[in-house]
Amino acid sequence: MDTQTLVNKTNRKLNGEYEEIEFESDDWNNIVDALNYGIDLWNKAGDWRSKYDPEYSIGTVGDDIYYQIDNNEVNSISFSDRAMVVFKDSDGKVISRYKIVSQDVFDLANDNDEIATINMNGLQIKQKESTSSIYGCDIYLPVFHKEKPLTTKTQVCRVDDPYWVIDIAAADLAATSPVEFIARNAQGYIKSANNRMIVMKKDNRGTQSSSSAIGQWCPSGRPDGR
Repeated sequence: MDTQTLVNKTNRKLNGEYEEIEFESDDWNNIVDALNYGIDLWNKAGDWRSKYDPEYSIGTVGDDIYYQIDNNEVNSISFSDRAMVVFKDSDGKVISRYKIVSQDVFDLANDNDEIATINMNGLQIKQKESTSSIYGCDIYLPVFHKEKPLTTKTQVCRVDDPYWVIDIAAADLAATSPVEFIARNAQGYIKSANNRMIVMKKDNRGTQSSSSAIGQWCPSGRPDGR
């Protein structure tokens, strides 16, 4: 569902009437802000199968000790038993795969062990000489991506159930509305969102974290004081 559709549907849920909301108008910006708040909560709910990328490129093996991971793009790294860092040459051929281990295991390992670890500095592999088979190879990580905030009319929201984002945005806007008939619907929107979250979690087979994004919202306003 694209941004324009999300905005129009959120407005209709709040006001009960369909209206084409003008791009970058005050109403547009307020609704998009609330939708992006919902998207942020969905990201914080954990890891979603629909956002899994087994081979996310983060650079090329050189003399660096650490390889940065873009936190604006990546929600988390997969640490399953089968999670591996993949190294490919310029032709796309897999040269090697390194198991991702804890920092303690990494620190105690030999320099020639084919392992990697993730820490606050990014990806770390045992420093490789230019003669190493992976030197110059592209690095690929198994990650869960973040859903990006909405910025354009045509951007597509890829949250598993975009109507959940609409419910959260409507609840957020209703909770601060001075119009009584709008404000009193906030809890109903949250109830709808809760039901949709249950279905999303079930479809996701419970692989996202146990924390609920819904629980981070309250009728008194956002944690950021909005």
